[in-house]
Amino acid sequence: MGSPDSEKKSQPDERPLHWVKISEPFYIGKYEVTQAQYNIIMRTQKNCKFKGDSFPVENVNWLEVNSFINNLSTKCGLKFRLPTEVEWEYACRAGTNTPFYTGETISDRQANYDCRSAYGKGIKGIYIGMTTAVGSYPPNAFGLYDMYGNVWEWCSDRYDNAYYRHGDMIDPKGPSGGKRHVIRGGSWKDDPALLRSAERKAKMSGADKKYLGFRVVLELPNPNTTKLSFNGQLLIGGDAIVQENPVPQLEKAEPLNNSSKTFVPVEHELVYNEKTQKGYISVKGMGLEARLWMVTKIGEICSSKNIVIQQGEKPELACFKLLDEKLKDGKFTIEFECK
Repeated sequence: MGSPDSEKKSQPDERPLHWVKISEPFYIGKYEVTQAQYNIIMRTQKNCKFKGDSFPVENVNWLEVNSFINNLSTKCGLKFRLPTEVEWEYACRAGTNTPFYTGETISDRQANYDCRSAYGKGIKGIYIGMTTAVGSYPPNAFGLYDMYGNVWEWCSDRYDNAYYRHGDMIDPKGPSGGKRHVIRGGSWKDDPALLRSAERKAKMSGADKKYLGFRVVLELPNPNTTKLSFNGQLLIGGDAIVQENPVPQLEKAEPLNNSSKTFVPVEHELVYNEKTQKGYISVKGMGLEARLWMVTKIGEICSSKNIVIQQGEKPELACFKLLDEKLKDGKFTIEFECK
């Protein structure tokens, strides 16, 4: 964790470079939390600078983020939280020790940042000047998107510029006091040096800027668990990863044994194209409360087509992938693909 003295544009608060142990596995969101997800959980319409259901929620301060997380945890019956700083850097690096998980430099094809300047031997690019839909750029080796750029991401730790010199070596959670909280990853408006895996910044808890967002961590109910429950994966926006054990991006299209089978919304629409194996399901007048029923229906349609994917010599059960989720004009829509 941290950076060596030789790393270009590195800062004193990133040193010393040191070993840290994460003793428990964890799930972390594949994407930054989107505006649609935030609005569904908070039952509000967040006033973001750059609007779009699939865009990251921004203008959120640390207190609002934790209110969202509390609501999400209560609704799901699971324990969500912000990542600690060490969890964030571990997830970001994905096994690398270079300034970026992309190597010694980064380009405008790999992240959304102010690419009018270059890092190291990199090249300049075309500056967008705003956020982009989550997942618009290639993921790191853990399958995580937008760990660099788009929006800075809140961490749970308070900030201390000397913490690396005296902090815990096992599951560090940051200093016990301090007025500011750590943010990581850089944003759409920052030069590439601020995107580095080791870069650390901090903001006051009440800061709400058009470059501040977040992603969530889900603690495993049981340390021996290797995969989330079906419902849990959906609620954090699709795929997730567990430390050192990537979770497949496709879900088995098996019927769910829960009360969702008896729940039928008054007005819904299901469209599926057998040629493209893609479709969508929409429900009017509902949001998150209908999601489990909707995904069950997606599983049923994929299973009914007897779709089989081949991996090596073993055929697997029909699977599906959620492509997008939108809440607009009182209609909640999930787009999907059967594989």
